[in-house]
Amino acid sequence: LADEIDKICYLLQGRVVPLYEAVEFGVADKFIIRAIAKANDMKSDEVLKEFKKVGDLGIAAEQCYHVLEHDNKKKITVGEVFDRLNTLAKEGGIGSQEKKIDILAGLLKNVDSLSARYLARIPLDKLRLGFSDMTILDGLSWMVTKDKSLRPRLEGAYNVLPDIGLIAKTLKKSGITGLSHVHARVGA
Repeated sequence: LADEIDKICYLLQGRVVPLYEAVEFGVADKFIIRAIAKANDMKSDEVLKEFKKVGDLGIAAEQCYHVLEHDNKKKITVGEVFDRLNTLAKEGGIGSQEKKIDILAGLLKNVDSLSARYLARIPLDKLRLGFSDMTILDGLSWMVTKDKSLRPRLEGAYNVLPDIGLIAKTLKKSGITGLSHVHARVGA
């Protein structure tokens, strides 16, 4: 978990990098509809119909999942999901739209239906989990002390360098004393 905690924190933010880095997925609803359709061997119109019915592409992805039996024998790790979404976000140039659709469709094929809901939402920046970075800091404090007592120190480190993934990884590997090595960076 120490090697994936930073990635988990970024994904909880619906990102693959800290908020101060200008890496965006740059996709719209139509893109996600096409990826869901491709993953489920459906027509885009069928996915669009489901989307209009439920009003949320994540829920539509989850509902469409049942159309085709997926091969979930291979367990996909958080690291693999993160790496593929990172590739998707950084893909550009001629033909990149189709490559991005292939990446997301491949991911959607390798996860369960509930995971499909959230994977469809991440590139749209509509994760809808209902918590903030401060909630993640509280969770990190609970991870170490079973209470929120470390929140002020965690928030202090976050205010110096607003990289929730780095803070989580530092805390997991080096404990609360490791946060004293978190320093501001130019451009962060």
